[in-house]
Amino acid sequence: MGLTAAWLMLLALMGLAILPAWRTLKAAPAEHAQLNAQWQRMRVLQAQSAALLKQPMRAFNEDALRASLAPLGPSVQLHMGEQSAELRLNSTPPEALALWLLSSRRESGAVVREAQLQRNTVIAASGQSGKSGQGDQQDQTHWSGRLLLDLPR
Repeated sequence: MGLTAAWLMLLALMGLAILPAWRTLKAAPAEHAQLNAQWQRMRVLQAQSAALLKQPMRAFNEDALRASLAPLGPSVQLHMGEQSAELRLNSTPPEALALWLLSSRRESGAVVREAQLQRNTVIAASGQSGKSGQGDQQDQTHWSGRLLLDLPR
């Protein structure tokens, strides 16, 4: 009886030791697919950034830079320097920031040298009632921080 109990205990301990590895093995295909999708997205971003770097430098146009800031919202502050500028963002929508980053070099000649950004996610009620009687909630992401721009002169 004692030998049988020892074998059962050994089997139970082996099962407990193997269970985490089994779970990892089961989750591996889904995680692999997710990582592969992220890798592909990074490759696309790499190609886009390489294409941006190959664009010829333009002469700096301060008026174009100031005009390009309008879609970023009223909380954007621009501080001009001799060779660089600092752009401070507060709750800027990500779509507007992405479009501005794509067009800033082309339109004004300014190039982002350094970025210090924080993502702020706010959960806001959409005002529609779901089955639970409470309003549906949506994540709204905004960016705050600063960008340092090199100004070709």
